[in-house]
Amino acid sequence: MAKDTLLAALSCKELSEMKARMLAGETVETCSRCYEFESVGNKSKRQTELEVNAGRVEDVLAGLVTKPEILELRLGNKCNLGCVSCSPDSSSFLYREVEKNLEPGGVFDDQHLGAFATMRANQTEWFEQDRVWQDVRGLMPGIRRLYITGGEPTLINKNWEMLSFAIEEGYAPNIYLEISTNLTVLKDKHIEVLNRFGSCHIYCSIDATGMAFEYLRYPANWEKVERNFRRLLELSSKSVQIGVTPTISALSIWRLRDLYAWLDQIEYDTGRCIPLHCHTLLRDPAYQSLTHLPEDLKKRAIGEIDWLLAKYPDDFNQRNLKKVANFIRHGEGHPDILIEGQKYIENFDRIRGRSWREVVPELEEVWK
Repeated sequence: MAKDTLLAALSCKELSEMKARMLAGETVETCSRCYEFESVGNKSKRQTELEVNAGRVEDVLAGLVTKPEILELRLGNKCNLGCVSCSPDSSSFLYREVEKNLEPGGVFDDQHLGAFATMRANQTEWFEQDRVWQDVRGLMPGIRRLYITGGEPTLINKNWEMLSFAIEEGYAPNIYLEISTNLTVLKDKHIEVLNRFGSCHIYCSIDATGMAFEYLRYPANWEKVERNFRRLLELSSKSVQIGVTPTISALSIWRLRDLYAWLDQIEYDTGRCIPLHCHTLLRDPAYQSLTHLPEDLKKRAIGEIDWLLAKYPDDFNQRNLKKVANFIRHGEGHPDILIEGQKYIENFDRIRGRSWREVVPELEEVWK
């Protein structure tokens, strides 16, 4: 996107070749996360999208769909948080942290260093370029589903200009809008815009509560995010579905019970149903992946999920929680990767004046 227009990217040689290979039944490296998810018995995003769009597949294959009907906008790395589960290519906050601490002897894993190098070589705020949004507006008449994430999409003014354009031109009632947000800067005027779409799903990135949340989603303030969450519930219309999407990792899984309990109280207070989606199972940075827990901690982590399965017997939670259990049980693991990760976590702790021991004491048996 830094060098191509949106329309040029949609018709590029690489994408055409990928489509041809997939239609021929071949696997492609770009979809490795979905294949890994499927290999442990879970339904992947690839499979879900095929099911959701089954009614359009034949028309697409017949060449009857000439322009995209589904648009997914991942708007760069502009973000005000440096979540421990994130990377410099998705967080400008993390990018600056790595940049500032690299020379003084900061200890970063290869994934962070690789993402930092890529962003440094190609750093451009392409999502602020008019040509990008001209292409988006041109596609808007045929769009039926729009997913927006970042970075943090609420920070990008042109994103809101585009959504306002969809409202003004009368396209919004026909669009199913999905947006992911960390809830730190969500304003009333943003909620008013989201209310104008035919239907809307807001995915709130919350991994835990209280001090654990502030550690995992540094430097967010829990009280502020909770206030914003309650305000979102109060001001959003019935056409807006609000869900919570934690990033589930070797650090956050121990606080999942607390997150469910908090949501139970919110639902009781507001009378609204708030689904908790368990599909974001962290793979990178690898040292935080649940698959790399030693066997005894894997058993304890599965025990956390079993406790939740017993408490929430409804179909939705059963499907979601079993994804986590399958990922832990069947994912290929290398505990040495998690053990090595202690030095990377403690490097960030040193920079931020925090300590993992205060929020995930469960790891003390492997991180001495």
